[in-house]
Amino acid sequence: AVIELVDRDVTAKGQDSGPVMNADEDEFEAA
Repeated sequence: AVIELVDRDVTAKGQDSGPVMNADEDEFEAA
């Protein structure tokens, strides 16, 4: 999970860092 978050953050660094992180957090919380 941590690796995925880091990968996404680096890939979308400045593009959709906020929205993407928020969506991931919601999904993880639900799961």
